[in-house]
Amino acid sequence: MISTRTNRPILIGGIFLALVMPVMADDQVGIENIGNLSKRLIELRGKVDDLSSELALRREEYRQQAKVLYARKSETQAELERQKGLVKRLQKKLEDNKQRLAQAGLSDARLTPVVLAAAEHLGRQIEQGLPYKREERLADVHELMEQVKSGVVPASKAAARLWALIEDELRLRRENGLFKQVIDLEGSQLLAEVARVGMVMMYFRTSDGRIGKVSKSREGKWRYTTLTDKSHTRQIEELMDAFRKQVRSGYFELPNALVQSEVM
Repeated sequence: MISTRTNRPILIGGIFLALVMPVMADDQVGIENIGNLSKRLIELRGKVDDLSSELALRREEYRQQAKVLYARKSETQAELERQKGLVKRLQKKLEDNKQRLAQAGLSDARLTPVVLAAAEHLGRQIEQGLPYKREERLADVHELMEQVKSGVVPASKAAARLWALIEDELRLRRENGLFKQVIDLEGSQLLAEVARVGMVMMYFRTSDGRIGKVSKSREGKWRYTTLTDKSHTRQIEELMDAFRKQVRSGYFELPNALVQSEVM
């Protein structure tokens, strides 16, 4: 008869290992999970720090952009006020001349120098102002002056025609839109599409896709300057597209065309 007592310790040891091994395995898994969680938390904290830095940078960029836009708004408003002042002075001068004519009953001989002086003043304003179809506008003024000097048109009729030319200039100052005219770009005469904002600012687009603005040099000469900044060209294209759709008023961000440019 064979005794089985010698197998009991082995059986008991096996049962003990079977109970202990799952517990040790669970502990190992728990340690690994904690390690993975810690690593993940470190990664997330790094991302949060990066995002916080980027947010602070974006806020500063927007703050600087707001300052630039405010400065542009102030410059544009100042130019508009100057244009309004010019319109008022022209209207007052014309009314004064009309009153003088009515009160004094001036003859054509006495009226001629008054008409010529007013025409010369209008011509100077056109020469110094935004170069929108300048040659055509000046040609009308010069033609009238020559007709008055030669006696072809009496001064009384010339005064009425001169008033019509002044009204055209006043209309241009109130008008926004998209037009076509010949421009002098880098020494070449090109037919271009121009977006005009009153007689304050003007932008252009050539047939070969060059986009730019019209601004005064330090010497007081108007220049057509091509722009390469994509945000500026996009703003001009959006303005032109709005004008094509007959949208002539609203809020538009535009490159500052009032800043004086260097002569190259």
